[in-house]
Amino acid sequence: MKLFELPTYTNNIRTIGFIAIVICLGAWALEWAGAVYICPYCRVQRTVIGILGLLLILPSSRHWISRFLSGAIGYLGLHVAATQHFFRYRNLLGSERSEHAHGWITSPFYLDSFLLSGAAIFIIIGLVSLTIMQPSSSDD
Repeated sequence: MKLFELPTYTNNIRTIGFIAIVICLGAWALEWAGAVYICPYCRVQRTVIGILGLLLILPSSRHWISRFLSGAIGYLGLHVAATQHFFRYRNLLGSERSEHAHGWITSPFYLDSFLLSGAAIFIIIGLVSLTIMQPSSSDD
């Protein structure tokens, strides 16, 4: 298995879809348990990651409609994640040093919205790219 080659990921696309769904459900479970604060940006991002994972595990994931939906839903999530990322970066440079109860210094690094939105950006781009780069169903 070669880590930096596309066939490694396109051959295991359903596994990656299941991982995305687990990430989505795990993030929702953390919110439902009260372990993280309620954030509308985060809710959109985790839901988009789950939907993209669901599109990857469907048998019709190679169909053009699945690719279109993946792009449209993914770009919505990407826009929300980039907006959150920008707002947090602006707060870090400005006088506001905390967001809700979680500031840069006072909260654990894994709860920082700047890092989490950055991770969501990478995950969403990766899932959309995998959906789009699959061989089409007519190529099978």
